[in-house]
Amino acid sequence: AKWHTVKTNTVFLSKTLKFADIKGNIDHIELLPKKGAKVILSDLDIKNLDQDKTPQKIRVKIWDVSDLQPGQRISFLGQLSPPSPPVVPGGYDFQRYSFFQGLGAFGFSFEKPEILKIAHESQLDQRRQLLQEVIRQHVHQDDAGIVTALLTGIRGGIDKNIQQDLRHAGLAHLLAISGLHVGLVAGLVFFLVRLLLVCMPYVPLHAPTKKIAALFALSGAAFYTVFVDFPVPTQRALIMTAIVLGAVMIDRSPFSLRLVAVAATIVILIQPSAIMGASFQLSFAAVTVLIAFYEANRERLVAFNSKRGIWQRFLSYVFGVGLTSVIATIGTAPLSLFHFQEFAPYSLIGNILAMPIVAFWVMPMAVFTYVFMPFNFEMIPLIIMGEGVSVIRHISHMVADLPGAVWRVPKWPPEILIGIVSGVLWISIVKGRGRFYGFIPVMIGIIMTFNIQRPDILISHDAKLMATRANNGEYLFSSRKSERFVSDIWSRQNAQSTDHKTIFTDQDSPLKCDELGCRIIIKDRQISFVFKSYALEEECAWADIIIAQTPVKDKQCQSLIIIDRFDVWRNGAHSLSIKGENIVIENVEKWRGKRPWTQTH
Repeated sequence: AKWHTVKTNTVFLSKTLKFADIKGNIDHIELLPKKGAKVILSDLDIKNLDQDKTPQKIRVKIWDVSDLQPGQRISFLGQLSPPSPPVVPGGYDFQRYSFFQGLGAFGFSFEKPEILKIAHESQLDQRRQLLQEVIRQHVHQDDAGIVTALLTGIRGGIDKNIQQDLRHAGLAHLLAISGLHVGLVAGLVFFLVRLLLVCMPYVPLHAPTKKIAALFALSGAAFYTVFVDFPVPTQRALIMTAIVLGAVMIDRSPFSLRLVAVAATIVILIQPSAIMGASFQLSFAAVTVLIAFYEANRERLVAFNSKRGIWQRFLSYVFGVGLTSVIATIGTAPLSLFHFQEFAPYSLIGNILAMPIVAFWVMPMAVFTYVFMPFNFEMIPLIIMGEGVSVIRHISHMVADLPGAVWRVPKWPPEILIGIVSGVLWISIVKGRGRFYGFIPVMIGIIMTFNIQRPDILISHDAKLMATRANNGEYLFSSRKSERFVSDIWSRQNAQSTDHKTIFTDQDSPLKCDELGCRIIIKDRQISFVFKSYALEEECAWADIIIAQTPVKDKQCQSLIIIDRFDVWRNGAHSLSIKGENIVIENVEKWRGKRPWTQTH
């Protein structure tokens, strides 16, 4: 992990550049749903910025990409900013993500880029870009984003409302290229190749058709993994698929928890930072609990499936899909709640309705798209695939519209997640009656979720937004317009709606406000939110706690606690929790410590 971090050594932009002359090579283009694209640039030359302070890669939003292709070198006037720090202590660290992705700045272009020259051409990137354009031409706009995600791994073109429907229907896993997709591709190739071989009279008698089909299936899975740009879930899926098909070729049984252990070890050796990501954790959690469950109940399931007619097979399939969905949902629920604060209780319904369409309609057409692509006939399977995706999209919308389709919970502290996951792992790995001891930490963790204490006051990293908890437990915000992204995250982590936010100056707000600031009493502590510097003298005489959007000079204020503009500038977002006589103050830099990806001032 240390070697991986040192080797990565991403250079971050030190400050925002509002007007920057930028030159760079296009590495990747991700088309957006309606207009424009997110473009990743490398080999950068930024005017008036030393080379040792220039990021290796940046991601910018460009509105007109009609003539752009991967491999071109372009020039444009744009705005760049360094990656954002966490918006709350202990929150998601976008700087950490950017560091290990090699992205040192984010921004947008003010103008259409000028194409300077063609640099090194990547045939794979160009084929991926061409496929995006063909999909947009032949597939309905609402479905094109999902089709693009399934075929290229690029998810930026999916409308936010469609993504939300898929999440609330328990179908968001369809967008993350993982074991499901790689397994279906490998299975389809295996089936088609073996069918073709057994149709030849001479071949089955003199060649191991099963092993030949496994070799072709592995090749197909590897091609698919490379074409979708090799994300972490796909790495894990390819490794596990390779072990499964390798076991078929040497006449061994491949399905065991050893398979998961080997795959996890290889992924961590390749990319140690992946272990902290939701993608790694969710994918391995799902596979671990599924294999553990089916290993423990193998004899019962074999007996259940031994004698079946046509209807019994159909019912068995529906039962199998439902059971798999239930087990995977239970196994991944703690991680989903921890990372996203949402749970989809109707995911069983969504998966039973959608998975047959994915398995027998959408993914077979994806395989045929790749087969026909060299001959420029990919539009036929693409159109058929788009119709299947349309059905899935309507299913997700129907399920997401059901009452109570999503449950929201406050963000958990890490110790709750560690306790629950440890218990689930114990249940999955330990054999015999001893596995039931794993329910003890699970139950303790669940009980702890009912006593989560949220901070009483939140302050953003630039002090432009502040929040305090009302008597009903919801946050009240200092502004409805400033830092909308930050206020949405604070609301979601508090399990409250992001659509309507109460601000300090609303009539139903318990704060007393004027244009200079606001006052509130929380747990017998007098708190003042100061907006203007000339209100400090009066507020300092009244308040125990001063939260100021302006700098506060030394000895200017004798309040118990003072957090001003310079405090958040140095240490990032702050949170305050009032616990009797104690006031617990947390900030981003204190929480995450000094890391290679932390911005220092």
